[in-house]
Amino acid sequence: MATRLFAPLKLAVAALLIAGLAVPALSVAGAAGTVLISLAYLARLLAPSRRDVAGLVGFTLFGLLGVALLAVRLVG
Repeated sequence: MATRLFAPLKLAVAALLIAGLAVPALSVAGAAGTVLISLAYLARLLAPSRRDVAGLVGFTLFGLLGVALLAVRLVG
């Protein structure tokens, strides 16, 4: 699932974030995608058989960066 579904999505989100340097609306879409991907990974990592502290911390920080970018773009 990570290579067939999430990898192309992460590539698309990265492209939106890069394009967002020129067009701010695209960075909002990229940041929202970042948050959604983080939430999807966190939901999977919260299953008892998949708990991994490093993954939980990493995707929480990744999601918080997306939230911060959304806040900066929407407020500023």
